[in-house]
Amino acid sequence: GDQGRGDDGEGHLEHHEDRLGDGVGQRHGALLQTVQQEAIHAASRAQAHVTHNNPLSDAATECVIQMIQMALMGMDKGSMIEGPVAQLVARHPEFLFRRKRPGKNPSAYIVDTMRVVLEVFEKTDSFETCLVEVVNRGGDADTTGAIAGMIVGALYGAGAIPDSWLRKLEGETRDRCIQQALNLVRRD
Repeated sequence: GDQGRGDDGEGHLEHHEDRLGDGVGQRHGALLQTVQQEAIHAASRAQAHVTHNNPLSDAATECVIQMIQMALMGMDKGSMIEGPVAQLVARHPEFLFRRKRPGKNPSAYIVDTMRVVLEVFEKTDSFETCLVEVVNRGGDADTTGAIAGMIVGALYGAGAIPDSWLRKLEGETRDRCIQQALNLVRRD
């Protein structure tokens, strides 16, 4: 979840310390078509600032985008942790995730969300294990699941999705998900 909105009169959310929702992180998979890093970050901020105009949300989302890009290029989890994750924590220590275990119910605050996602991502070794653990933490589980799912999906690939999960999807829903994914990576 998104928290309250404060429109600046031009359709953008004004910067507010109390509006640090994490919903923006789950909507960035489509931005991966762009090749240039700064163009990706500019597009991410433009989309995000409609609802979440805050530097912490920007930093976390840009970290997630870099992690997904690295995974798609075949880089390993350690490179992601040592690269964009370490840079995020160095610039914004509040994202430090190697502390005592975060609460079971992460709030909609981007720092809480990312700490849970990063902790679970680092300590698990499969798509299924990561998703099950991050979602079972509760709280804003749709967002933590979406963010972790993008990262581990890119890292482990579509083949890592358990067959039992795929069989439970209705045929039309599955077909639309596959088509949407193909559209996201299609280069025209």
